[in-house]
Amino acid sequence: MSTRDELQLTRRGILAGFGVAGAGVVLAACGQASMAEPEAPKEEMKEEAKPKAEEKAPEKEAVHIRYGTWLNARQLENYPETLVAPFEELHPGVTVEVIHNMHAYQESFRTAFAAGEQPDAAWEGDNATYLLGYFVDLADYIKRDNFDLSHYPQHIFNSISRIRNEIVSLPNQTGGNMMALPYNREIIEKAGLNEPSATWGDPEWNWDAYIDMAKKTTITEGGSITTMGASNMGTGALVGNLPFLWGGQWVSDDRRTAVCDSPETMACYSDYFSMVHEHGAMLKPGQGGDLFGESSIVKLFYQGKLAFLNTLSSGTFGDMMQRIRDEDLPIDFAPLPTVQTTASFQWTDANGVVTNAKHPEEAWQYVAWQGSTLNWAVGKGTIPMRADLMEQWANETFPDLKDKVRLEVIINVLDHPGGYDPGWVVPNFAFSGSAEVKDWLKAVYEGTADVEAGLLALKPQIQAILDDTEEKYKG
Repeated sequence: MSTRDELQLTRRGILAGFGVAGAGVVLAACGQASMAEPEAPKEEMKEEAKPKAEEKAPEKEAVHIRYGTWLNARQLENYPETLVAPFEELHPGVTVEVIHNMHAYQESFRTAFAAGEQPDAAWEGDNATYLLGYFVDLADYIKRDNFDLSHYPQHIFNSISRIRNEIVSLPNQTGGNMMALPYNREIIEKAGLNEPSATWGDPEWNWDAYIDMAKKTTITEGGSITTMGASNMGTGALVGNLPFLWGGQWVSDDRRTAVCDSPETMACYSDYFSMVHEHGAMLKPGQGGDLFGESSIVKLFYQGKLAFLNTLSSGTFGDMMQRIRDEDLPIDFAPLPTVQTTASFQWTDANGVVTNAKHPEEAWQYVAWQGSTLNWAVGKGTIPMRADLMEQWANETFPDLKDKVRLEVIINVLDHPGGYDPGWVVPNFAFSGSAEVKDWLKAVYEGTADVEAGLLALKPQIQAILDDTEEKYKG
């Protein structure tokens, strides 16, 4: 199971109101030694022998902050150099303890929070965990310190880290569901086609052009399909991101009204599913196993069985770039096709200051520092969260691949961020849609449900979910 799948599962669990009982194992990973013992007080001089002007001001007491997060294998090796030492050098007197397996969607965090032993700062601060009371509003800190939010991709920042006028977290990575469209150059060339445009927003690179290329790269030889034009799209992108290209969404911005019957949302899913049923150019979920003996769409893409891969998370991108480097795979990247709008499908993960933190000021300093540097992205091997850092990140991370791939497509993803459907914050809708939505998607893939009739039938079901949702999740 991928990290993203794990986060989807844990998001759904916590949003559904899982309890706080049953602590997970917490592995503490301390950056540097615990704060030093203060020096023993020196013997006081007699008052007449020590002029008042020479008295020293008391030294400021050292502060030790705790940061709850989740580290991948790479970070478990490098976090002292990427997440601890640079911050402590900038902030003498503050030490950082990094606690692995304690971000805000994990049981260990919820148990610690309930016991009053919560960390000072934590990862996976977002609108949902904020509304559960785990994080504080950062607006006053941001205003006081004139912290510039404009470098973050605004549509997705507002979807994940801002609710009403409250700012709940600062991102330290992005590149969530499908930041760009990977394709196989050899399959494209074999079909006698030109490669897709490398320019975001190019009107010639639209959904019709994408369908045409997917059809022409679906190849049958000897009665069997040898290459398929495109993979199916992951549910998070399909529900949370895709309607944005057509100007549609499932739930209104204030999370009070189901709007899945809009012409834009209907057009979105009609066009998407036409690639499956009308054109036969997209895999259905699980179909890869029947056709090619492999169910993983990422593995099929690496094997040269797919012309286009309809997913690209940060983790997948990092692995893909390594394979391009090591195996000389003929893989490159295109912008997502433009429809009514142009968008890269993002999800940002972010840090926040935990409610009732013992050291909230220093926790804010740490959150702001991570939100201003490349350290997390470089340490983890993911995509940075700030458009102004993208070119520096690419130059430092992939200097040897600039001649092999169109890296400018990736560098520019944060200049074209899509939003995420507002319904994700609602506990019974969540990150990948409600159970009713997932059942409908499955039925449409199977050909047993209609797009437009299904969306009309879903509207009152989603409206009932919204009507039954606590007021704090709305607005």
